[in-house]
Amino acid sequence: MLLGIDQGTTGTRACLVDDDLTIVRSAYAQHMQHTPRPGWVEHDPAEIWACTQRVIAEVLATGERVEGVALANQGETVMLWDARTGEPVQRALVWQDTRTEPMMARHAKHAMTSATIRDKTGLQPDAYFSASKLTWLLDQPGVRAIAASGYLRAGTIDTWLIDRLTRGEVFATDASTAARTLLCETRGCTWSQDLLDLFDTPRGILAEIRDSDADFGACLGNGLDGVPILASLVDQPAAMLGQGCVDRGDVKATFGTGCFVYANAGTTRPDKPAGTLSTVAWRRGGETTYALDGGVLAVGSALRWAEKLGLPVDETALASGGDAWEVGSGAGTVGEGPICVPALVGLGAPHWDRIARGAWFGLSAATTGEQLVGALAEGLACRVVEVVRAVERDSGLAIDVLRADGGLTRSAALMQRTADLLGIAVEVASEEEATAVGACALAALKLGRITIEDVRRRRARGQARYEPRVPADQRATRLDRFDRALALARQWR
Repeated sequence: MLLGIDQGTTGTRACLVDDDLTIVRSAYAQHMQHTPRPGWVEHDPAEIWACTQRVIAEVLATGERVEGVALANQGETVMLWDARTGEPVQRALVWQDTRTEPMMARHAKHAMTSATIRDKTGLQPDAYFSASKLTWLLDQPGVRAIAASGYLRAGTIDTWLIDRLTRGEVFATDASTAARTLLCETRGCTWSQDLLDLFDTPRGILAEIRDSDADFGACLGNGLDGVPILASLVDQPAAMLGQGCVDRGDVKATFGTGCFVYANAGTTRPDKPAGTLSTVAWRRGGETTYALDGGVLAVGSALRWAEKLGLPVDETALASGGDAWEVGSGAGTVGEGPICVPALVGLGAPHWDRIARGAWFGLSAATTGEQLVGALAEGLACRVVEVVRAVERDSGLAIDVLRADGGLTRSAALMQRTADLLGIAVEVASEEEATAVGACALAALKLGRITIEDVRRRRARGQARYEPRVPADQRATRLDRFDRALALARQWR
């Protein structure tokens, strides 16, 4: 039995996973999203650790002994802590946080700096990634003094959990997570001194970069004494493994806080993608597998925001509104009703416009809350289409089915709308929690419990399949309408 821990943007899940990569027990704990100012998003690392301890205790309550632990983490979210006490210095800055966008906009406008960042990392110069957030944290009063003393540790959430699980004995990250910092040269998976200098970050505060299935130490406490941490990687490539996407050209989409489309790019890093990112999927035995990555930065979080406003976020609303093509012939034609551009935290791929803001267009006195939610769902699905098309352009692939996982795949309305606008089938994974399963797959491969062929066979394990139901001309009209709304929204500053 393996223990998979998926530390995500909104909460932490622990799963007991058997040798067939089937979840036999799971527990989940949600943590607070702190938004002290517009564009600022923070997490309390101590709360995340408390949630992690709680879910571990819940899944181990019946006394199972596990052979190993596998971690998946939310990626770019970054924090600082004091190595002497293990106490966080400040809250973690979340990947959605845009407070450092002015700094990154300056770098993006400087041709040589922008080219250096893209060449070394495969990423865009964007506040989405860890580097500028880390600079901001270091520049707070007194922090650089702690760094100068040699007692400051900086890292993504995986490094914090590994530190806590091993009681400070191991300070390490994996290649896929380091690749999301904007500080890692991803061809060799090493920290780049040029980028460390650019972001004024001392090398000594950063963790050692290891393979994704390296030895990350043995746990102490929490019912896990002596249990080894066998694997650690970012949540999105973990979901790739969970969906069996182990071959070049395999594509998956995870619908959660955002929607992230990853395409396995093989062992050669794609250079100069136009709208997507070139990143590390995982590193095993010293060999790196790369991926093309395109993300819609707010999907589940956009729906939660609408819910907080009091809008009716349910299946009926997600299947309606903003889509007058569902109305009888006497009441409307395609193109009437509201449309939403869901740029609540700016736009990710392929636009990379983090200053853009969301908007509804086409409102009238007759517009209902249900229609607003439907228009939001339409805008989210249109953004997924944009990202899938960008992945196709940059990879040269023709995607004929989109494999989907994540909590939002429970929404049949959202999956059907996505299939309708993509014009291809959306196939939902049989295991919703593909991320935790994928991390455990990496650990099971290391233990020799399974083979890569066992992982590959997971591609055929679909739970539901949504075929497009609308004609091509209607699809084109809807996408064109969104494109026009998007152009208008991006003019707002």
